[in-house]
Amino acid sequence: MSAFKVVLAKSGVTLTVPEDKSLLEVLLEAGYPVSYRCKNGYCGNCGVLVLGGIPEHLDDVMVPWEQAQNKLMMSCVSRCKGETLTLDM
Repeated sequence: MSAFKVVLAKSGVTLTVPEDKSLLEVLLEAGYPVSYRCKNGYCGNCGVLVLGGIPEHLDDVMVPWEQAQNKLMMSCVSRCKGETLTLDM
């Protein structure tokens, strides 16, 4: 897994998600409230809306057609296929 950047569209803030942390961890550490429950990609509570970029879906919640839309991702396990994601936050 590689590090990637996340742009939070509503605040204009850019965060870096290092290789050894999840997007959820980085968002929580930066003070952004994200609901979560399992932290394993099974429950779907940590979903965040994606405005740009391509998520690497590693969850067990979304079905293939939902993943193909790239509009939602589970922040506890999913990563970015490129260098940057833009979220509706």
